[in-house]
Amino acid sequence: MLGVICDGVVEQTSPTTLECSDIWVMQSITPGFDPASLDPQLIAGAVGMGFFILLPLWAACYGGKQLIKSLNQSSK
Repeated sequence: MLGVICDGVVEQTSPTTLECSDIWVMQSITPGFDPASLDPQLIAGAVGMGFFILLPLWAACYGGKQLIKSLNQSSK
């Protein structure tokens, strides 16, 4: 994508006219991020994979909590 850039100072001489104190230069620019360009299936897959990765961690913490709870009850 190409854009027009002023190397100097830009002045607005009228509501529709801009003047550059130096020269106008054509330069390639990268467009900003557009969330509409994302594929909904890829987003759903990434979110699902995130929860799938957290599931073993949650299960280990829950198992450890139950183990500690049972050890505390058996020692009383």
